Amino acid sequence: MYTLEEINRIREEVSLGLVHHGSYPDIVFPGINDWSAFLELGPRAEAVITNQTHFGSDGPMNDLEMGGFYIGEIAERDGDIYGVAHDVIPLQVPGKRSSITIPQSEYTRVETEMTLWNKRNGTNFVDIGWYHTHPGNRLWLSDGDKSNHIRRYGAEPRFMTVVCPKNSTLQSFVKSECRECDTISNLARG
Repeated sequence: MYTLEEINRIREEVSLGLVHHGSYPDIVFPGINDWSAFLELGPRAEAVITNQTHFGSDGPMNDLEMGGFYIGEIAERDGDIYGVAHDVIPLQVPGKRSSITIPQSEYTRVETEMTLWNKRNGTNFVDIGWYHTHPGNRLWLSDGDKSNHIRRYGAEPRFMTVVCPKNSTLQSFVKSECRECDTISNLARG
């Protein structure tokens, strides 16, 4: 049990980035761990991610970062965030071994494709986030990943998924603080 003074000191250290909030699972950090988020990958989104990233294989394409944007629905209820990715728009920029740069022209292309997709399918889906691969076997966020996410979405509640095709794992994150969230997917279950 912590005193109020200790809790306030710990909250300050977390806000300054001196310690990770996960070190104190029994303390509520407003705006950090007082809500939950869930991203569900629909069958079409899973199929495209599997084909594009060669999920579960050890081919030469797994040495390059690649990714795309989720098309779907997003809602906030009682402070929790729910997203369903119905489809994806793969990036059309070349990835490198350790990074992927997303130019503004690619964001414009994605917006155009999403508008066409909605017209074709009679839907009103939105860009709910993005995914990209890490050629190694680690599910982590680089400073570049965070920068791409914040540049695109700012404080909007949007998802980012890191996919490790070689070992068939993925992890999703949400919002500008890039907090881990639950991914509902057949891919995640392996």
